[in-house]
Amino acid sequence: MLHVAQSDFRDRSLRDDWFDFMSALEGIKVVRLRRPGAQSLHSFEDFFDAVFGAARSEEFAGALELAFSQSPRSASGLGAAHLVRLEVAAFNDSFANAAGLDRTDFAHPATKEYWADSKANAGTFASRGVVVLGSVRDLWEDAPLWAKGIVKVIEEAMELVAPAK
Repeated sequence: MLHVAQSDFRDRSLRDDWFDFMSALEGIKVVRLRRPGAQSLHSFEDFFDAVFGAARSEEFAGALELAFSQSPRSASGLGAAHLVRLEVAAFNDSFANAAGLDRTDFAHPATKEYWADSKANAGTFASRGVVVLGSVRDLWEDAPLWAKGIVKVIEEAMELVAPAK
């Protein structure tokens, strides 16, 4: 079973974790669109492409990393930004374990195709991704409006492919 050690977490940037998270979500989206009955969602392909493109942009990732690096902490060092980073890293680790991927596979384009044969439950991970995105959106209070909009729209894109509640 794969696991990212805490020292590995500290050595990785939020940008790297964010890009892995986006790769995972895009792979999940691809699998969810392949399921029976998902044909009506194919009309959203241009929307999905635009959303993931915006969320993967260097400008967005840089703004996210800067904001969370400047987030206030308590006297003991606890802060919401650190907890969100742990949440994103935990999602990525959980996804990697379920999909049988090494964390280095996240950036590889084949990750999306690999998911087609994966035993992991893409619907469950789509729902978990929505939760993580909600945390990022809620805790990035001072985000520029354009950046908050990107987080909200990627959250909505994942809600479209997640199982109905």
